[in-house]
Amino acid sequence: MLPHASVLRYDTLKQVARFVDSGGSVISYQSIPTIREDAGDPAEFAELRDPVWDRATHVETLRALEKALKASGIPDVAVSPQAREINYQHRAFANGDAYFLVNSGEGPFTGEFTFRATGKAQLWDPATGKITGAKSRDAKGLTVVELTVPPISGLFVVFER
Repeated sequence: MLPHASVLRYDTLKQVARFVDSGGSVISYQSIPTIREDAGDPAEFAELRDPVWDRATHVETLRALEKALKASGIPDVAVSPQAREINYQHRAFANGDAYFLVNSGEGPFTGEFTFRATGKAQLWDPATGKITGAKSRDAKGLTVVELTVPPISGLFVVFER
């Protein structure tokens, strides 16, 4: 999923193109980046961008985005209850997965987070460096963790394989 943006790094576009070429699906929200962040050739950027965007799903509203994400398959993270103030970044490594969860809301958020990951779950506090085990359960190849994300803050959920 690419957020609303008019500017994109060329290196990022190359990674998106590799992802699409290997069978991945891209959903763009509201806009398609048309400006190259670095000082490179705009024609080179457009030449790589256009085939990627031709194969992407474009949505203009949050409702359409929600439908497109549901239609794309199993999400990396599902949050219950749903909360727009919860966002995440996911990185996969050879020995596990790391998710950075962010709560942009003014109050703590407590809920069930279902991750498309397996293995031992740990919570890493980026402010203190404290690492604790996470209480989790397996759900048909996914992992469910109940946790509280502090307000205007974030935390890492790390899975070791």
